[in-house]
Amino acid sequence: MDCAYCHQSVWDSPHASVPAAQTCMNCHNPKKANVKGASPLLAPVRNSYDTGRPVEWKRVHKLPEYSYFNHAVHVNKGVSCVSCHGQVNEMPVVRHDKPLTMGWCLQCHADPHAHLRDVKDVTNLSWKPPPGKTVNEIGAAIQKELQVAPPMHCQACHR
Repeated sequence: MDCAYCHQSVWDSPHASVPAAQTCMNCHNPKKANVKGASPLLAPVRNSYDTGRPVEWKRVHKLPEYSYFNHAVHVNKGVSCVSCHGQVNEMPVVRHDKPLTMGWCLQCHADPHAHLRDVKDVTNLSWKPPPGKTVNEIGAAIQKELQVAPPMHCQACHR
């Protein structure tokens, strides 16, 4: 499933946004025998849908307040959701999968090849390179094509 189905603002906003209960219920409605509709873990979503009150989401991925991160800049330059969030499609419960530390981010900024793919594929969690191509070859071509030049100065992330 495409990440942007739930996180609709990821292409245009610094924040990926969290979905409204209606969006969740499109797949998780127990009356339509959809995906895990009766799961106890989804009770807050069903309650939100029934009452109109917002879901009190538990934040899984959080950078320190002194850090700045713009989702739109990253996905529009070909950085895959998997690079930072892991294989969410294979997690029974979404968890914090990558360290998201300054050193980890700087490592990617210094050599982003392994994290780049065609922009149309950044939200495809199951993407694999085509036969005969490596992730680094694809990433190098995308870096050149999209002029990906991640900043290495402090002010890029500390504003």
